[in-house]
Amino acid sequence: MVLNKGTGKDVNTGSNSSKLVGREVNLDWLGDKYKAVELEGSVKVGGKEMDVSRRVYQRTDIQWDYKPMHPKAKGLSNRELAAKGRPPFVVDKNGVETQIELHHLLQKEPGDMVEIFATTHDEYKKILHGLIKDGDSFRNSDILDKQYNNFRKKYWKWRFNNLD
Repeated sequence: MVLNKGTGKDVNTGSNSSKLVGREVNLDWLGDKYKAVELEGSVKVGGKEMDVSRRVYQRTDIQWDYKPMHPKAKGLSNRELAAKGRPPFVVDKNGVETQIELHHLLQKEPGDMVEIFATTHDEYKKILHGLIKDGDSFRNSDILDKQYNNFRKKYWKWRFNNLD
């Protein structure tokens, strides 16, 4: 299921991302570089359906037709990468080509997320991850780590299906 822009109705895409449904949320305080989307859905982990519903703050400035030079892009455009469940690339303020990462705002899985530049994530890693004690990351749980990895791939496919 995907967001049908402007109507608030859900649309079934018939694809593997059919278990994510999203609705844009109007937040007066949110700047122009982001929009908020409430996602509802699930992924399978070890044969069990897991709820991965959350809010994601999406960047509005990603150039979807941009073709990254980075070897990880394998010659694909951002649009093609997202269609395969992979994150797009951007050029940061220093001219460095970098991927978009999904950052867990409160370090909980599932939990609200923001799309940020990987270079920003790396530069401010201690601050961004300072909300939890060392060793308390959801990444230490095989189930939650797999759940997030499954969500991330499904999310980028969902994002592709909802491009303007």
